[in-house]
Amino acid sequence: MAATDIIGTPPTNVSGIVAPADADARIAGFFSMAFIISTILATFFVIKGGMNYVMSAGDASKVKSAQAEIQYALIGLVISLTGFVIVSVVTNLLGYNVPTTIGL
Repeated sequence: MAATDIIGTPPTNVSGIVAPADADARIAGFFSMAFIISTILATFFVIKGGMNYVMSAGDASKVKSAQAEIQYALIGLVISLTGFVIVSVVTNLLGYNVPTTIGL
């Protein structure tokens, strides 16, 4: 059994290049997946920073380090969300009918 029998072949145009609509969906899927991964990582680092904050036992340097970890995780989440919104708005303004989720 060949691999193409299991997964199928991607849609192509006459020249053999992947069709533009499929490429758009792949790009949108990439950005959606990147946003999901960054959200999971930010959540992990906020929880880790919170645990470090609780376990600092009043040590000023540990408290400051934990607060910075939480702050940087939230800043990263905001940057990721902003990028996702910008990509969504630009694709909609350009008239692409690209889904903004990966269907989870």
